[in-house]
Amino acid sequence: MNKVVNIGWKALCTVWPQMAVKIQYKHILGGGKIDLKNPKDLNEKINYLKFHADLNEWARLADKYAVREYVIERGLSDILVPIYGKYNTPQELIADWNGLPKSFVVKANHGCGEIKIVRDKNTVDLRKLEEETTAWLKERFGRGTNEKHYLRIKPCLMVEQLLEDSTVADFSRSLIDYKVWCFNGKPYCIFVGVDRDVEHTDGNHHVYFDVYDTNWNRIENAMTGKTPLPDRTLAKPKNIERLLECAAILSKGQKQVRVDLYDIEGKIYFGEMTLTSQGGYMDYFTKDFLLEMGKQFVVK
Repeated sequence: MNKVVNIGWKALCTVWPQMAVKIQYKHILGGGKIDLKNPKDLNEKINYLKFHADLNEWARLADKYAVREYVIERGLSDILVPIYGKYNTPQELIADWNGLPKSFVVKANHGCGEIKIVRDKNTVDLRKLEEETTAWLKERFGRGTNEKHYLRIKPCLMVEQLLEDSTVADFSRSLIDYKVWCFNGKPYCIFVGVDRDVEHTDGNHHVYFDVYDTNWNRIENAMTGKTPLPDRTLAKPKNIERLLECAAILSKGQKQVRVDLYDIEGKIYFGEMTLTSQGGYMDYFTKDFLLEMGKQFVVK
């Protein structure tokens, strides 16, 4: 039954995409109606842009492999994570396995969450890896959320250097994600993720999020509690000026974009660029904060 419903939903997204957006917005955000004619808050404006933006440009920026060339064009090749290989099929990756270093990260370029951290390649079951990455490449991410720019990305696999930072042990049990919200090329706030995939008191694994302004003041009443909050004030990035500078350079020319970066021992690394954060259905920001961010740019 779920498979039938899923097929029907994706068909609706294809034939009547704006209707699908209205249904999904109401369902996820608790009954509110989306205004696609005169959008006001950030969620509404992201959904409006889904139907009016340059989707070819969006696809280039959202493609985790193709965006590397964009970063180079912006003069920021020094913040790219070293890459060991790009593969069109899992079989190509496995054929190159012996030539890879002991540890690395495998990811798909066209979706969300398709990532595998390999700390010792000699312990990896290659048959299971082939099955997993084959499923990644078949995934049509974005179809069910009307993020059609993802459908324009040619799927591939990437192998990158595994980033680690022992200096953040006092503040996070994982790398710290600095997701810089930018409007019209100007950083507005930093959405910070810590303790990724750490078991929570409810037995589940989460990432803990909070939000700070560009002067590293915590923004009060911005979070709804849909995601767990850190139980402490987070430390200011050591290289926040460079972090914000890189975000500004990369976001120039975009009405809105989230630029994900890392600050590891004083060096900035690029993560990815997101034009449709959570598909434009963010329930972790309060309505007031979404409205405030929506005021930072115009879509028409």
